[in-house]
Amino acid sequence: MSKELVERIEALLAVGFSCSNDERITSAILKDCKAALSQKQEAVEQLEVGIYGKAFDAPGKRRAYTYAHQPDNITAFKVGGVVDLCCADKHGDNIDKGLSLLSHLSAAGFGIFELSEKTYSARRYG
Repeated sequence: MSKELVERIEALLAVGFSCSNDERITSAILKDCKAALSQKQEAVEQLEVGIYGKAFDAPGKRRAYTYAHQPDNITAFKVGGVVDLCCADKHGDNIDKGLSLLSHLSAAGFGIFELSEKTYSARRYG
C-alpha cells in the first residue's frame, strides 16, 4: 500500500466516487488503507552507517557500525562487554556461538545486519 494509492482513493472520494452503495463501507476501506500505510511506515526504521552526524539525529534514529564506520567510544565499550560475555560462554559449534552472540547483542540493545558484498573485506567467514 503506497501513499500515492491512498491519495488517489481520497481524490476519488472527494469527487463523489463510491465503491459501494454504502458510504460507510467506502470510508472503512479508506481507513484500512491508511492504517496499513501507517504500519508499513512505522516498520521501516531510518538507518545511518557510522557515527558522523549522530549529534543531529532525531530521537529513535538507528545507526549501523562496521570496522570502516566505527562507533563512538561508549558504543564500542558496550560491544566489548558483549564480547566478554560471549567469550565466557562455552557453547558447542559455531551455530551455538552465533546464537549466543545474537542473544547478548540483543540484551545490550544491538543487532546484526548483513553487508553487501562490496562493503565487507575480502576476509570470509564460515
